[in-house]
Amino acid sequence: LRMLAVSRHAGPRRRCLVRWRWFAGRLIRAGIRIGPGDTVLSWAGRVESSGMPGFRDWSGLYLKAVYSPVFTDDDLAKAMTTGETVRTGYRRLSRRARLAAFLKPGLRRRLPW
Repeated sequence: LRMLAVSRHAGPRRRCLVRWRWFAGRLIRAGIRIGPGDTVLSWAGRVESSGMPGFRDWSGLYLKAVYSPVFTDDDLAKAMTTGETVRTGYRRLSRRARLAAFLKPGLRRRLPW
């Protein structure tokens, strides 16, 4: 709920950052680990090849939100649409992995980016 409350009252950049990081943490808790030398895009490529189409594009928008001086409402709209596509792929993970992601406590500190 906190993620939704923060993102609802924030600007487009913050909303994108919060949603992507929240979902990335969920993927980690589901067992999709980040390798020692992984960048955001290399990890996103592995996630996408495991059955979550669009995660690389969403990650690109996340990086734009982090580094670009301009992040517009249109960028946020693309991120939200792409994120929904990715979440559809997430639903194809095993029930056990999704349950683990739901039950494990937050792992914010494990995101190296």
